[in-house]
Amino acid sequence: MEQHEIGQEFDMHRVRKVVEVRANIVNELLDQGWILHDIYISNEYRSVYILLMLDELTCPRCGAPANIEVSEEGDRYRYICTKECH
Repeated sequence: MEQHEIGQEFDMHRVRKVVEVRANIVNELLDQGWILHDIYISNEYRSVYILLMLDELTCPRCGAPANIEVSEEGDRYRYICTKECH
C-alpha cells in the first residue's frame, strides 16, 4: 500500500473520493489509505475531518471496485461493492 506523508504535495486531479467524517471513524479510514486533508469545527462544535482517497476504492472483502457511503452525521460508513458481495 502506498504511504502518504503529512504535508506531501499531490495533484488534486488524482483525488478519486472526498468524505467528511467524525473523529470516531477517522483513524479507521486513515489506516485504509485515506489522506487527511483538513479539519474544521461544525456548527455543533464537533470536529469534522475531510479525507481524500487518491486510489480507486475497492471492496475490503473481494477486491472489486466499490464506493463508500458515509452517514449524514459522518459517524458511520460502509463500502458498497459493485459485485454486491455484502
